[in-house]
Amino acid sequence: MNSKLKGSRLEAEVDKCRSECNWRRLGDVLLSVRSKNSGMQQYGDLLQAEYIIESFIDQNSEFLESKAENKKDLEKAAKLLYDTLQSSVAEKSTVFLEANLLLAKLHYYCAEYEQAIQDIENSRLEFGDTPFESLRDLRLVAEAYAIKGSGMLSSSTSGTNGKQNVDRMGELLETTLERVPLMRLRHNLIDRLWDDEGVEWYRRIMTSLGDKVVGEKLQQRLSRQLAEVLIRGMPDSGYMESQSVSTKSQNLRFYTGSHRSYFSPASRIEEILLLLLISEVLATKDVVLNRAEELAASRQNSLLVAKSVYNLLTLVLSALRQYELLSNIHEKAMKFANEDKYLWFQFALTLLCHGRYIRASRILSQCLAIEQYDDNTLAQHLFAANIALEHLGQYDEAINHAEKAIKLCERNWLFGRCLLLKAIALSMKADMVVRYNSRNEMRLEVIKLFENAAAVDPHDDLIHYNCARQHAIARDLQVARDWCERTLELNPEMPPAIMLLALIFTAQKDYKGALELVIDALEDFPTNYPLTVLKLMLEVKFDNGSVYTTQGTSDYGTSTVSMCSRQSRTVETHFMMKANIWLELAELFLDLDRMEDVRPCIEEASALYPNSHQILYIKGRLLAARAAKCENAAKCEHLRSDAKSSLLGALAIAPSHVSSLRHLAHIYRLERNIPMAEKMLRDVIQIDPLHSDSWQALGMILSEEGRFEEALECYSTASALNSSTPLIPFSTLPVLIHAS
Repeated sequence: MNSKLKGSRLEAEVDKCRSECNWRRLGDVLLSVRSKNSGMQQYGDLLQAEYIIESFIDQNSEFLESKAENKKDLEKAAKLLYDTLQSSVAEKSTVFLEANLLLAKLHYYCAEYEQAIQDIENSRLEFGDTPFESLRDLRLVAEAYAIKGSGMLSSSTSGTNGKQNVDRMGELLETTLERVPLMRLRHNLIDRLWDDEGVEWYRRIMTSLGDKVVGEKLQQRLSRQLAEVLIRGMPDSGYMESQSVSTKSQNLRFYTGSHRSYFSPASRIEEILLLLLISEVLATKDVVLNRAEELAASRQNSLLVAKSVYNLLTLVLSALRQYELLSNIHEKAMKFANEDKYLWFQFALTLLCHGRYIRASRILSQCLAIEQYDDNTLAQHLFAANIALEHLGQYDEAINHAEKAIKLCERNWLFGRCLLLKAIALSMKADMVVRYNSRNEMRLEVIKLFENAAAVDPHDDLIHYNCARQHAIARDLQVARDWCERTLELNPEMPPAIMLLALIFTAQKDYKGALELVIDALEDFPTNYPLTVLKLMLEVKFDNGSVYTTQGTSDYGTSTVSMCSRQSRTVETHFMMKANIWLELAELFLDLDRMEDVRPCIEEASALYPNSHQILYIKGRLLAARAAKCENAAKCEHLRSDAKSSLLGALAIAPSHVSSLRHLAHIYRLERNIPMAEKMLRDVIQIDPLHSDSWQALGMILSEEGRFEEALECYSTASALNSSTPLIPFSTLPVLIHAS
């Protein structure tokens, strides 16, 4: 087919190949150019030299440096160009210009900068007397100016090589355009802190390249570089509207009509986001997906470019708390991040911040499944354990990750935290065990782990707090108090530790000391919900409940909700805290015998959290209290039956809810179903044998049956436990994994 091309058809094909930089096609056409009667034989040497130079650049574009060693590969092209200049065809001004400019390009890549500048002067380019007959001529002229500027810079800088001066030598024009704004920035920043002119140069070049496919790679790099400049250097107050962007917007409206709308950034952060999103689209478009070994280097380079953009997006969007957008961007990266642990880990952290814990856990598992150890592997195990503990309730999984983290940390500064995570996971698993003996054995192991962690890191307040909590649950009050006081020495502003110390005071029947401690703490933490509830209960204990009963239920509940629920971090915890406040208020009114105020509290809580076992428990208590005051036997029986149904419903949701079991036993006792009441109370004691009220109730049932020796033993146990039973169970205190 090539042999058939002659005359004007051949000339048009050659011009097309040169304009489109299709050098492979030009190599095929060269045979036709050199054939007899082609009409272009005299241009054969020039075109072949151009083909050799451009093919060499294309083949080595990713790693090409300006160095003397390239002279060997370009020696033939240099000979052909010199032959062209000495031939009669050089009398044509266009051929003379092209040959000299190609020689300048060749000498530049051979690191002969002075000779390259001399070639440009020989071409008489700056005299302006040579017409540009094609797009190829325009490109060669533009490259010539780029070569002259780069050559002058290289010649004036001693001790530099091509690699230092040119980041990517594949495209001279791209390299030159990339340098212009950077040099302007460096020049102006010597005199002042911030330079609008250098930034405007970035914008001017990018708006010119914005709709051209040829400059996509340059557009990607410039977008990322300008975003970095705006992030690091430009103050928010120093942002000025870009003249280049305004001109571009006006031109777009002129050519496409006013019915089309275009986004133009109006602030620094808008421009940064626009630049990074443009850079991300172009970078991911160029990622090499082919996994062939010969393309491994290109694939790695394209991945590094994409990751640099993702890092900047993470920096900006995380500061704006736009985690959903960030997770969507990272999700698109997964198509080429098959074995890249860094991108998987970034995706998992983004999902974690967005609150998508199940997906984050799966992504972390995938990240850890990649058989490649790096510095983040330990952190990945810790994050996986944290998610399994706090959000998924997968305690065995958390223990497994914590143990792997312990092996990896090699007793470094994170060793104490790894032990803390394992101990917390084991303690939360122990809380799920129904049998007290098994649970107690696990708690002894937990306490030992906490003490080992404290020995490793004696200044970690979380370790000391959790250890104090476990000792308190085991009713080792003096040891718990010592650990708690040490916690407050390390961190005086930890409300859970203050709450624990106050509960220890209540267990030791020092209610006055507990109340003073809580009142002082609420001055520093006025929105803390647990401390507010404890203060309420202590004041009722001191017969100050009239302060609350004289107020309207709705007014008090609303004020408490608005004050305390502000500390909640998520929507879910916000509604849970509101519901818990209403339930605590309802329980307070039940204790104060204010039954008419209980129902509004239950209704408010039900609207917020309808499936809570606590709501069914309070309903059961309210119905039982109404039955106790009812004089109509039939109605009393009906209310008691409804109360029993509510308590059984609560137990269906939470089978080990001690309060529901205890009040259900009381109803069975009133119904004279003593065996069932005894069974309920023994179940309670099996779950929590350290609560004095359960032993007291069991003693009452046994004494009614005439089993006085057993009843006496129960009363003795209740009396012994009463001296260590707090106002609120120690187990209700939060388990702290990280400081809030």
